[in-house]
Amino acid sequence: MNYKNLIILGAGTIGKGLLRIGKRQLTTFDTITIIDVNRLDGNYLDYYRNINFQTGDAEDLDLLTFLVKPLSGRVLVVNLCSGVDSVRIRKHLGKLGTAYLDTSAGLLPDRTQDTFIDLMKYTHTRVDSPCPQWICWGMNPGLVEIVARKMLMDSHERDGNFHVTIYEHDNLNVVTKSGKLGVGWSPSDLIGEFMLTPTFEVRDDRPVQDDIKCAKPATVRWGGDTVASRIVAHEDIWNLGLIPQVSSARFAYALHPSIMEVLSSPVDRAYERLGVPEDDVPLRGKDRVAVQLISDNNERQCLVWETDHAQVWSQYGVNAVQFQVCRGIQVALDLFQRTSLGLLKGTYCPSTLPLTQREFDFIERSFAISDIEWLSCTSPDLRILDV
Repeated sequence: MNYKNLIILGAGTIGKGLLRIGKRQLTTFDTITIIDVNRLDGNYLDYYRNINFQTGDAEDLDLLTFLVKPLSGRVLVVNLCSGVDSVRIRKHLGKLGTAYLDTSAGLLPDRTQDTFIDLMKYTHTRVDSPCPQWICWGMNPGLVEIVARKMLMDSHERDGNFHVTIYEHDNLNVVTKSGKLGVGWSPSDLIGEFMLTPTFEVRDDRPVQDDIKCAKPATVRWGGDTVASRIVAHEDIWNLGLIPQVSSARFAYALHPSIMEVLSSPVDRAYERLGVPEDDVPLRGKDRVAVQLISDNNERQCLVWETDHAQVWSQYGVNAVQFQVCRGIQVALDLFQRTSLGLLKGTYCPSTLPLTQREFDFIERSFAISDIEWLSCTSPDLRILDV
């Protein structure tokens, strides 16, 4: 294994999910340390013999130094926090000589996300470190980019221009114990995407951010269903725009109609109405994510991964969003621990990581072991009807 020590920053929805379903990867480390501002509740720590919990702030650089310095052997830090300046953390970890992995863009130094283009430029800041720094690894961003790259590799038109659309439809339909409408991940971040951040797309090889300070509505056709959606700003869209063959990219996101209605209400009302279901609340609904490629010559490819909330809640105690994002993190951990990419110096996202057929074959095996099943879209009728 390439790394002996693992430090996880953040024990929220995704952190807890990784502890529940990530045992195959997490047990490859000799030591695991988790940092969170809140004490970790439940029995999450009981799953592992080599785990230590530290109450603290992930942005406390002195604390990071205190935890990293005594460790013998290589260290990998996985940042699962939202609402932090991830680049500031990365720069400090680079000086400490650790490897790094995260799942999202974080914040600008002024603590905002509003100017998405500036945020993504900042997110891709290259950091001098003896070990790799991988940014934006999860489901989307993350696995959708890997899937898009594999489809580009397999295309008959490798030299042409491609138009990529990421679709997600999460129809989780449940009420929390406190009477809120249940969502699969951070309500604050979800509200930020839908209600506070302008639509972002790649158009004609250029990143374009709309002027209106919210994601614009769209109607999406999913086979026989017509689904109210939004075209949201997302890290994977920026990252896909870094791939030479991709000339345009966008992300159409839809949730259960009751959630979409709340996301059209005043922002204060949305904060009051949305929450993550408690661990013991039964779930229902499915989360499906699709990656669609269309060439200039109208060659179409589309792969879909559908996860049933009730099934993964019953089997693992997580919701479908947790399951998919954590599976993306687990694929990254497999690559870090078991391939030469895990020691390759540099700053990479899934769209820029140097992958050969050998690495894609490894990823396919990781998918199979982790129950990640991307299937060809059975219906040709997956499209944005109007924006």
